[in-house]
Amino acid sequence: MPKPMLFLSHAGSDTEAARRLQDALLRTDVAKSAGLQVWFDKDDMLPGEPWQPQLERAIEEASAFAVYVGASGVINWVEAEVRLAQLRAIGGRPPLPFIPILSRHSLGVEALPGFTRQFQAVTDVEANGFDNDEFRKLLAVVVGTQGDPGKLVLETKPFFGLEPISEKRSHLFFGRDAEVTELAARLVKERLLLIAGDSGSGKSSLVRAGLLSAWRGGVVAEHAGRERNAELWHVITFRPRSNPRRELHQAVSHTALTLGRTPTEAAEFARLVKDRDSDTVRAGLRCGLDPETTRTLVFVDQFEELVIQTPDRDRRDLVELLLDLADPEDPAFTVVMTMRSDYANLLYGEATRALHDALNSRAEARYTLRGVSESGLDDIVRGPLRLAGRQDEEIDAVAQQVAQDVGERPGDLALVQFSLTRMWESRNRFGDDLVEAYVGVGGVRGALAREAERVYRDELGGDDNEGTIAAALIRVGQLGDVGGLTRRLAAKGEFSDVGWELMQRLAS
Repeated sequence: MPKPMLFLSHAGSDTEAARRLQDALLRTDVAKSAGLQVWFDKDDMLPGEPWQPQLERAIEEASAFAVYVGASGVINWVEAEVRLAQLRAIGGRPPLPFIPILSRHSLGVEALPGFTRQFQAVTDVEANGFDNDEFRKLLAVVVGTQGDPGKLVLETKPFFGLEPISEKRSHLFFGRDAEVTELAARLVKERLLLIAGDSGSGKSSLVRAGLLSAWRGGVVAEHAGRERNAELWHVITFRPRSNPRRELHQAVSHTALTLGRTPTEAAEFARLVKDRDSDTVRAGLRCGLDPETTRTLVFVDQFEELVIQTPDRDRRDLVELLLDLADPEDPAFTVVMTMRSDYANLLYGEATRALHDALNSRAEARYTLRGVSESGLDDIVRGPLRLAGRQDEEIDAVAQQVAQDVGERPGDLALVQFSLTRMWESRNRFGDDLVEAYVGVGGVRGALAREAERVYRDELGGDDNEGTIAAALIRVGQLGDVGGLTRRLAAKGEFSDVGWELMQRLAS
């Protein structure tokens, strides 16, 4: 019988803690008896050889895979090796145990990206000098005797409706691998990038669940021919809304807390980004990370809000900040924005003209997101259903139905996601038959219309309240200069009593 081998990975922080864990595992009598070996990614990569083949060989030989998350959470996500291991964990015969190990100082499950939360973890293995039940559970799985950690937990909500998919649920993001690769390659040289696309095309999801995970995994370094873990890959995410500086302040505070900073430290970093001095703002955005090795991506989502909600003075302020951060000669900061295509030309306005000119001065600084490919559409259906434990025959049938419905319009991602979400939510009404449920909710062409009609009729009172509903809905949308409809924040005082009650019901 071959000797067990653990592939031990770590998420870019607390290397010494991971080494102590390795030593503790190898010192146990159980490990010695079984002849356990531990391959630690930080120490066992051979210099002078390509890293990818080394990872592939080690994961192929491993009998278990563990990723250690320390006090600083996931700064650098070891994306390449984690995804390789997950392929074996989900589709291998036998499946490879995949074990997240959470330090006592980490944020717990919240520290893990979505695609790693699918597996049962162990927590605080360091307690009492590694003499505790969690450590023993880990050891039992590693040497192949017993234990629950590392088993796949089936996905209970494989689709996400009309909402953009978040980084925390990135394991459900499928169909855009080519686009993520192209964007990452552009960011090797570009410090400023605008991603434009139609409403519902998946711009926010592409960045939040695709590009940000790749960024944290050091994929830009890989494209540039550098070592992935030589730098820290940091992310700040916010939307402009009506007060961009306030939104940025809140984003920095949230990010600092996620990195394990104290509330006092988080408040101080957030305060720094309100300053007018460029170096001070940069220090706040880094949240205490090493300025020599940290690469920060500032992601501004739904950038059209800047030209429809933000006052001119604040527009100009944010544009100046972003252009300063995106210095072509300084790799420390990169700025990525998403914006609806029908609003992109409004950047030519006086307050945003400098940004417009900067984007147009470089061919690679603008990226137009097209409709998803046929193979991408197929992945969008198949990937989440596999994670939910559905059988291949059923998955094939659903994928064929969706492909027929979408036809020549594979860009309708929002409608596809919504129909698949309603299918999943309604499956019990159709005897757990997904094809019957998909047809029953109306498919891509009818699911959203049927749901809107149901809400209008059953939740809002239908035709009896038609005038009140129309008057209320008008206040939460606005037409822009190009005719596109965007959301608008409305005050309670703008509604009648009945209208406000209906909006509360709708919001729930």
